[in-house]
Amino acid sequence: MNSRTATTERVRPGVLLRQAPQRRSPPLRTRRQCSQLPHQPGRRARTQPSLRSRSPHISRARGSAQRRSLVTSWRFPPSSVAARNSRMSHLAEQLASLHARVRAAEQRASRPAGSVELLAVTKGVPAERIAEAIDAGQRAFGENRVQELEEKRAAVAQLRPGVEVRWDLIGPLQSNKLRRALVAADRISSVDRVELLARIGEISRADASARRILLQVNIDEDAAKSGFTPDALRVALPEIAAIISGAPLTIEGLLTVGRLTSNPAEARSTFSSFVAFSHSVREAASAQGLQIGPLISAGMSGDFELAIEEGATQVRLGSTLFGARG
Repeated sequence: MNSRTATTERVRPGVLLRQAPQRRSPPLRTRRQCSQLPHQPGRRARTQPSLRSRSPHISRARGSAQRRSLVTSWRFPPSSVAARNSRMSHLAEQLASLHARVRAAEQRASRPAGSVELLAVTKGVPAERIAEAIDAGQRAFGENRVQELEEKRAAVAQLRPGVEVRWDLIGPLQSNKLRRALVAADRISSVDRVELLARIGEISRADASARRILLQVNIDEDAAKSGFTPDALRVALPEIAAIISGAPLTIEGLLTVGRLTSNPAEARSTFSSFVAFSHSVREAASAQGLQIGPLISAGMSGDFELAIEEGATQVRLGSTLFGARG
């Protein structure tokens, strides 16, 4: 019997245990050290674990809040939030200033407060700015082009869901875009010929949908502008009455584009003539069984106060509210 056997026999069975070898984890390497290692195909370099994996004691709610904070700061950095708030504040101040000027013009003309509607013209204005105007209290908007009206109406509805606003189409309307316009607009304010009115009547009878319109008048008989001339509208009243009698259409009033002039006296003359014509043609239409509403849309950013003083009940303001278009 050798010495190893003797030693083993003196130990009770089950007592002799073989010590398991201890496995040591390799030291952690930094990213810089890992980048210096030779590349081994099929293996990924081990890097130091992230702070999140080494901090299990952080609660899930706290981690979610931290992630939301990071996302918010990435999407809306402090500088952009400050700029947006500044724009909103300026727009609200500008809108309040314009309403004050409208009220002052009403007072000068001895008209009751609130007798004039401010229509915000959104040509070239992005949907985000329109949403800011809604936040400031504006609810009536006018757009010149059918495609822009479609796009902006959909975008604003997503930005301010549940807020009811009115969209008027105030630009020239081509017959091939009429159906789209009737879907996108709450009111067509630029009906400038009998043929267009007749087509609107046909579509409205077919789909049994009530439509609101304004007749556009070229009060200065300017060849560069659209609209009925005063004489042409008077002559067309019987034909217009026949169209309206068989269709769910309402003519809520008249619209004109003022004379492009820097002379206030000339602009005032245009508005005075248009208001006088609106009253006279309404009486002539009523005698033929045709009802034309009292809305008189005239005056834009450069001359709206003169239009109000002469009797306009709606002014269309774009650049003076939103600023110069890019």
